[in-house]
Amino acid sequence: MDSITQLQVIVKQQNTSIDDKLAEVCMTITQLMAHANRVSLWQFSPQLDEIVCLKSYDEIDTSISSGLRLARIDFPDYFNAIINEELLVAPNAREHQATRDFHDSYFIPNHIHSLLDYILYKDGAPIGIICCESAGKRAVWGEQELNDIKKIAGVISSVFPLNKVNSN
Repeated sequence: MDSITQLQVIVKQQNTSIDDKLAEVCMTITQLMAHANRVSLWQFSPQLDEIVCLKSYDEIDTSISSGLRLARIDFPDYFNAIINEELLVAPNAREHQATRDFHDSYFIPNHIHSLLDYILYKDGAPIGIICCESAGKRAVWGEQELNDIKKIAGVISSVFPLNKVNSN
């Protein structure tokens, strides 16, 4: 079974919690995206002024986490880029204009060098983000990965939106 089909099976599982589905989706995406050894799924607040990490999987240490919140006021270049462009390709994420604000607080502690993000939509509105990261080395995202992330977004948008995210 190819990874896209596997994702379709995961999101349609009736007896699996959303939390478990999100973890399985992140792990499956790391298998599909050759350069991504960290994958996370984020949900926008209703005002698009914050994103909350619903699930993050780190393939290197096999850890799963969630709950990190990022505010638009702290990362305006990133929010503007992902919302307006829907696809963010940053092979050198530490210096990319849209992502360089993450350098000290996120990229350095997590050894992130490259980023490939794609926005998730529901009924034409942005609801979340798939974030694929390369930790430990720079990655050049090819056409195949760009096409794959769009297919993945189409498949997993069905598990969104979840409970509304509250801004604090």
